[in-house]
Amino acid sequence: MASRKKKSDQPLSGEVLGPDSKAGDDAKQAKRGRGQPPKEINWELVDSLLHIQCTRREVAGVLKCAESTVTDACVREHGISFREYANARRAGGAASLRRVQWDLAVNKQNPRMLIHLGKQVLGQTDKIETSSKQPRLDLNVTVDMGKLSKDALREIVEARKALENQTESEDDE
Repeated sequence: MASRKKKSDQPLSGEVLGPDSKAGDDAKQAKRGRGQPPKEINWELVDSLLHIQCTRREVAGVLKCAESTVTDACVREHGISFREYANARRAGGAASLRRVQWDLAVNKQNPRMLIHLGKQVLGQTDKIETSSKQPRLDLNVTVDMGKLSKDALREIVEARKALENQTESEDDE
């Protein structure tokens, strides 16, 4: 009976592989640990994306590969983690942004940018003023005068006179 191969060109059990068999090449490649060759990364493009503060996910999306591909390539080609690589490139982008903001504020006298940098750099804040007149407080107190000392009665009369004077002076304003 003739031997049959599976659709994947893998040998059936007990089948011997020939020297020019494709399945044999695949098995040899798997033993050597080789798979698809590493993806070529355009590091100039990566640098420009990081310069404008792109995330690893966004970089991988533009390169049309997995995030792990970018991470692994960075370690393989630069000898540092992607985080370290990205932080160095992003710092340059942040400095460029600050330079443009400064130019807009100082050289072009852009009022919004002057206000923004004043708040960020100088700690300035918007001044918020509020004013309101206190509402009058009508207070009725019932006191048993027979139980109060003469000193307590004198203090109550003086407090009432002071309150009436204060109320009259507010009405004059």
